[in-house]
Amino acid sequence: MNTRRIMIAGAGHNQIPYIERAKSLGLFTVAVDGNPQAPGFNVADAAEVVDILDADAIMRAAETFHVDAIYPSAEVGVEAAAAAAHCLGLSGIDPETARKVRHKGELRRALQAQGVDSNPPFAVVSNASAAIEAAVQIGFPVVVKPADGQGSRAVAKVQNEGQLEVAVRNALDSSCCGEIVIERFMEGQEVSVEGLVFEGNVMTVAITGKIRSRPPYRFDLGIYIPADLTADEVRSAEELAAQCLRAIGFTNGSTHTEVIFTENGPRLVEIAGRLGGGRIPTDLVPLAYGVDLATESIKACMGEKPDLERRHTRGAALLWFTPPAGRLTKMPPLDPAREIPGVEDVVWYVNAGDELPRAVDCVSRDKIGHIMASGSTAQEAIATARRAKHVVEQSLEVVPG
Repeated sequence: MNTRRIMIAGAGHNQIPYIERAKSLGLFTVAVDGNPQAPGFNVADAAEVVDILDADAIMRAAETFHVDAIYPSAEVGVEAAAAAAHCLGLSGIDPETARKVRHKGELRRALQAQGVDSNPPFAVVSNASAAIEAAVQIGFPVVVKPADGQGSRAVAKVQNEGQLEVAVRNALDSSCCGEIVIERFMEGQEVSVEGLVFEGNVMTVAITGKIRSRPPYRFDLGIYIPADLTADEVRSAEELAAQCLRAIGFTNGSTHTEVIFTENGPRLVEIAGRLGGGRIPTDLVPLAYGVDLATESIKACMGEKPDLERRHTRGAALLWFTPPAGRLTKMPPLDPAREIPGVEDVVWYVNAGDELPRAVDCVSRDKIGHIMASGSTAQEAIATARRAKHVVEQSLEVVPG
């Protein structure tokens, strides 16, 4: 068996590019997912229905296919993939570290214990009464979020005690572990630091800027590279990300670290033990810097030193469609937007007769589609994407639900 093998934990639409990148490296790909109809199964060399939250099940499949590495491409599978890789002696995130990046409260506690000045005032609670007590003590406004959530699901800014009950109930309903995090709302510009940690070396390739939704929900309406930061701000964001990663023992793996610039300096929002979503590693980073971050992350997972050297510096942006909720009566024409110079991709998922969901998190946002554009600068790319987005949205015919 001469061909090296890699298991991709997660085989949804968002994971297909990683399967394709692995195959382009000549690796035999094994896709695992709990969904028997996972679209990535049709792309991989081999596939098996496996609950990617179950470390033992992942380990059994890895042994069956004799894989050389386990790549956690989906957020929910990071912890189980790390545990399975550790038991098999494969490279990856340490299981204890994976636990910290998957549980937002554990992450805050670990950084606090290490004396890292990166946290807002916070509390981890498991019921409404404790949440009210914590929020009052911390002081409004606060952010309420599931401790082990993803995709901004049930994340809300709460201005006062009267708004707290609904936010807490939604967060608890979305929390698999039964805990939620209450933390002081941090005002400021938010960015994400994209990169890898290889043999203990933190390697940053890009910093992504964000266009955020209005409260109470907190999710991205658009993202762009490079972020609009000064050289000092870039350095401080990279330094904070590296400090936090080292403090929690993150020595190998892909990272997506969110940082916000407050009046008191940069503070940590969250750390993910996988690359960023929103086509950051597969499209935006290659457009902006000529670095295929997704491919390099797979090489790192296989034990090969990644090449993150920038080939050029340009701008790239992705904006999600934000039409009003309701029933779509007619498909919008997409070609006029695609023909605009600088537009790289126009993706539209909804068909005539379908309901357009109200966007309240990344999951509902992703169900509609997006525009991706490039330019000589990030601002040029954003302007092009906005123009193309307007072309599509002005032709929409939506009947309010």
